[in-house]
Amino acid sequence: MLSVRPCIYFVSLFALASYGSGQNEIWKATASDGATLEHFGNAVAVDGPFALVAAMHDGDNGPKTGAAYMFNRYTGVELFRIDDVAPEPSDIFGFDLAMEGDLVIVGVCHDNELGANAGAVTVHDTATGALLRTLRASDGDVGDHFGNAVAISGGIAMIGELEDLDNGQSSGSAFLFDVNTGAELFKLTPADGSKNDQFGRTVAISGDWAMAGAWKDNMGGGGGADSGSVYVYEVSTGQLLHKLVASDRQPGDLFGHCLAQEGSLALIGAPFADALGSDSGAAYLFDVNSGQELQKLIPSDGQAFDQFGWSAAIDGGVIAVSAPGVSVQAGAVYLFDLSTGQELAKITASDGANFDLFGTDVALDSGGLLVGAMNDGDLGLESGSAYMIDLRDGCMSKYCTQLDGSPNNTAVLDASGCDLSSPIFLDLSMAPPGQFTYLLVGASTGVINDPAGALGDLCLVGGFFSRYRLDMGLTSASGTFSVDISNSNSGGPGFGIPSSGGAAIQAGETWNFQYWFRNAGGAPSGFSEAISVNFE
Repeated sequence: MLSVRPCIYFVSLFALASYGSGQNEIWKATASDGATLEHFGNAVAVDGPFALVAAMHDGDNGPKTGAAYMFNRYTGVELFRIDDVAPEPSDIFGFDLAMEGDLVIVGVCHDNELGANAGAVTVHDTATGALLRTLRASDGDVGDHFGNAVAISGGIAMIGELEDLDNGQSSGSAFLFDVNTGAELFKLTPADGSKNDQFGRTVAISGDWAMAGAWKDNMGGGGGADSGSVYVYEVSTGQLLHKLVASDRQPGDLFGHCLAQEGSLALIGAPFADALGSDSGAAYLFDVNSGQELQKLIPSDGQAFDQFGWSAAIDGGVIAVSAPGVSVQAGAVYLFDLSTGQELAKITASDGANFDLFGTDVALDSGGLLVGAMNDGDLGLESGSAYMIDLRDGCMSKYCTQLDGSPNNTAVLDASGCDLSSPIFLDLSMAPPGQFTYLLVGASTGVINDPAGALGDLCLVGGFFSRYRLDMGLTSASGTFSVDISNSNSGGPGFGIPSSGGAAIQAGETWNFQYWFRNAGGAPSGFSEAISVNFE
């Protein structure tokens, strides 16, 4: 049986049409200083140009102190490592983590500041990894394990504390915090909670809904021991809205083992359900506004001990559900259509092997699926790895890269998708930090080498060519910048691109993009890679 950790992800909107049917493994990462039994990939998160991977048993600062690693989401380049500022043995920094915009939160569920294993959550700057503040429960105590599960939405964090004693031994609780101020907003405990429920073992939050899983809740009426349940709360008031249970719950299902949420839709995993054999697993889609169960998902080729429903993520029209027990625990991830429940694809690691546990955790954002495989052995037994899978359908292509003849175009440019009805971010990364930049747009793909003394190729020559006029600014401390060019963007993109329609980009049009930026110290200005986007 697999050891258990939470899987909690909420993600930005991205339309199903932009995923198409392609799946392309674009990189595999291991920690630059990885070693045996560090379990890199036990928790993962992806947002914009960043991908974050935990190694909860990293030992650089002492046995099982833990660490997290930030990567460029598009290239797989490791940017920096995040450590606990006051590490102690067995802190397990990175037992869970989440990321939103410029904020990263990391669970340190064995932190000892308020007593042995009372727990804490650290808040970091996404661009630099710098510690911003530390969150602790106002009533934290020995053995509470505050921070065993974390999620963030709109600057509000939902944090689990599965060993809290308010309703009995290991009954559990959860907290809502304002991450920007560090203020504790609400402590949540179910009125019907009881001993060993482990309420808060998983958490999720999106908009004004927050959820906490009580995977060992002993529901009656056909449920029985450890059938599990999930509680839905209103974020603004902390009031309980619904208690969710599977319509076909059975003892030992552990419904609530995994939560994934986007708006009013939630996916709940029950990896020990016996739908297709013992512990084959299942996942359930709910409307958290009404509390209604909408669908039950099982894989088309599911078998006993696959443990489908171990981790999950939702992004727009697509659901990703992992089954790390597939093929003697090599692992797999399944994609489903959110609106129909149709199975779209099964994804496995290109170099997968028995006991890798591909699908230990998953995260999904703007066509990028990040998958942890915490027992992969590339750097030693159970050293761990993570894979980035590109789910986009080929509606874009990059050119003027280092690999195709533009050696000085070192800054990376990627587009999150092509569907004009959803946000389309043009993400610049690996540019010089803190420098002025803006986006260029053109109708053609001609190239001029080092124009006007710049260092790099301008790759939009031969037709209409202009600066995109909606956004400009300074790159971040890590050399990133992003612009939303979609028709969903308020005030744009008619302000930026004179199209054939005269006001906005039209479906079926193709436009080409590239960033220009200054370099520090009076060095020549530069250009990023270029990208051609066929809009849908």
